[in-house]
Amino acid sequence: MIDEDYLKQKLAWATYRLDQLDKVEAKLVEMRKLAEYARDNTLSSEEIKKLNIKLQQLQQAVIAMDDRSKTFWLDNQ
Repeated sequence: MIDEDYLKQKLAWATYRLDQLDKVEAKLVEMRKLAEYARDNTLSSEEIKKLNIKLQQLQQAVIAMDDRSKTFWLDNQ
């Protein structure tokens, strides 16, 4: 039989995961807007560098949020 405490922890993790996925989605939307801006405008090399740095930062944040939230720790014990 599944422990009630386990189910509560699983629910808390699922809620946390959904919150993190919402934040990931927001960052992906921001990345898309930046990419569309770059596509639709003529940018200087300095603007391109700044845009690439911003995109890399967003990418790293997305990867970190996904890595931190994708595994329910009790399932790995």
